[in-house]
Amino acid sequence: MKEIVAKNQVELGSARCIQLALSGIMFRLFRSSITIVILGLAVAFLAHMLAYSVISGTTERAIWAELEAERSLGVRLRRLESPDAFASLLLQFQKQDAHRLAEYSRWGALSASEMEQTLRRAALVADFERAVQNFTNRQRAILAGDRNAIELLEYIVSPEALNAFLERCRQIEVRSPLGSREALETLVTVEWPALQEVLHRVREGHRRAVAQLERELEGQRISDALIQTPEEVKGAAEAVGFYTAAYDFDRLAAFARDARHQRRVEESIGSLRIRQSLAGRLNVPPVEIHSLRVMEWIAENKDHAAELDQLLGETEGVEAIGADNLYRVATHFLKFRRLQSLVPIAPDLDAEDRFFGLDQSGRWLILLAFLVCVIGVANAMLMSVTERFTEIATMKCLGAMDKFIMMMFVFEAAIQGLVGGIFGALFGVFLAWVRGVSEFGGTLVLAGVFGTVLLSALLALTVGILLAVLAAVGPSFAAARLAPMEAMRVE
Repeated sequence: MKEIVAKNQVELGSARCIQLALSGIMFRLFRSSITIVILGLAVAFLAHMLAYSVISGTTERAIWAELEAERSLGVRLRRLESPDAFASLLLQFQKQDAHRLAEYSRWGALSASEMEQTLRRAALVADFERAVQNFTNRQRAILAGDRNAIELLEYIVSPEALNAFLERCRQIEVRSPLGSREALETLVTVEWPALQEVLHRVREGHRRAVAQLERELEGQRISDALIQTPEEVKGAAEAVGFYTAAYDFDRLAAFARDARHQRRVEESIGSLRIRQSLAGRLNVPPVEIHSLRVMEWIAENKDHAAELDQLLGETEGVEAIGADNLYRVATHFLKFRRLQSLVPIAPDLDAEDRFFGLDQSGRWLILLAFLVCVIGVANAMLMSVTERFTEIATMKCLGAMDKFIMMMFVFEAAIQGLVGGIFGALFGVFLAWVRGVSEFGGTLVLAGVFGTVLLSALLALTVGILLAVLAAVGPSFAAARLAPMEAMRVE
């Protein structure tokens, strides 16, 4: 076919392209609406994934920080009253917390060289624990049974058990922990016993410090003395080797006071008179009276707290607590119980440094969804081009250039992407907020992440427009290359 060359063609501007694109969208409103809905859903999905990942991740970390602060108060109070457990001592040597190590060095009378050796041995045990944790379930069942890493280490202390363990490693083709038989034998026979001896020394020193602290307080229970005179307890604790700079003794005293009130409520339920009286008030059998139900009843209304306090005061051998104290303890108890149910395990603290907190599976899910969306938009644009062959041929006969035809379709796709993207971004953020409220309720954190959520919506909108444009490039290029006479022959 002889090439037809049209001379002196008039180049129309972008404004005319946009005008014709809008006209095409309005003329084919139903098909355009379908394309806009497809784009809107894709953008809504992206905006929801990004916004919810940011909102939920920030909320979970805030909840976990609050729970950890509460737990740390309990740990500090317990450390004032009893020595650290063996596992806790080992963990602190592995973490190498400077304040804890200063306490342990004093209680265990450790020299600088002993401290250095202990830290090295604790690091070796940590390497052994990581190696055991990296076993598959099958390998762990064969090599360790139901033992954890420390229990396994204690078990293979005997030469027979060590030889059997290494033989099983060889049979199932698993590399020996620490890399070699010699390194594992050294840990089991030399390093581990020496580390245990130091840990026992430190624990015994901690026990003596607690006993001395009680003597300094003239035989008072440490928690009782803390409630009455926190400054006196602080000075006595510092004198026996505790690092008190990290302790907020006023807050610790409030924690000890609330813990005592809660313990008294739980103990009072054991009284038959109180149990029967509460059963009548709650309209349940006495056997169904337990601390959680009582706490929920108290938190419902301050009048209930006053009723229970009056009941405690009227019972022989039971001390009244005070309605305000009861109500505060109950609401605090229920609050932290709910927080623990929301975030039962530690959240991924590294997620804050990742792209909008998304993990690898989330990124792949977004990619797959957008791949499907690209195909859908490209198909819609291709159908739009196919049914407009005659219109394209007429425009080319009237002097429209290939560039103008292509720009018209690209602008049409961009407009559809903009409209769909705006609604999709707003809808996706709204869904993320609704999901967050339904899951976290009043603990949902929004103030600190508003800027990031807005950024996620703008990013989703931008991606939606680019998605529409990219999906339209192929069909618009095909439309622009159509010869007028060839397009005219298509029905």
